[in-house]
Amino acid sequence: MGLDTKKRNQRQSRWIKAHRDRIAITFPKGTREKLEKAAGAEGLTISQFVTRAVYKWLEDNKI
Repeated sequence: MGLDTKKRNQRQSRWIKAHRDRIAITFPKGTREKLEKAAGAEGLTISQFVTRAVYKWLEDNKI
């Protein structure tokens, strides 16, 4: 990894820590494949798919 790449990764990590919350979740075995398939059908990553679902739930429930 070059010096520029290392510096860029450090900048990105600092920005993420300052502006984002990280939430780790676990699912039963086999769920990942289902999420990959569902997300792929929408042209999304698993993260984008789950994020969209959570935001929709929050909006629908006025939270």
